[in-house]
Amino acid sequence: MEKKKKLSLRGLWKVLKDSFIGFSEDKVLKLSGALAYYTIFSMAPLLIVIIFLCSIFFGRADTEDSIYSQIEGFVGSDTALQLQQIITNASLEGKGTFALITGIITLVIGATT
Repeated sequence: MEKKKKLSLRGLWKVLKDSFIGFSEDKVLKLSGALAYYTIFSMAPLLIVIIFLCSIFFGRADTEDSIYSQIEGFVGSDTALQLQQIITNASLEGKGTFALITGIITLVIGATT
């Protein structure tokens, strides 16, 4: 069995310093910002595709209500309302297929660039 070493103040400082250096070398803030940007960029097209596919089985109104209530629980009512308006504007009645195709193309472009 190995003896457990006690962490000294100097050892704690070294761990914190190495962590900070690794954090900055890996460009965590820049990469997390990029991840957030691409997530937001892909959210509306993904929701259009999900709503289109789920509405085949459950009906459009029920699907939208369920999805928006879930989104509201995660990000709040203001953001959920904005996403709802974006999706409503993107998928006007009678043009659902065009919105679906546009959503899929946007998802593919966002996922590959």
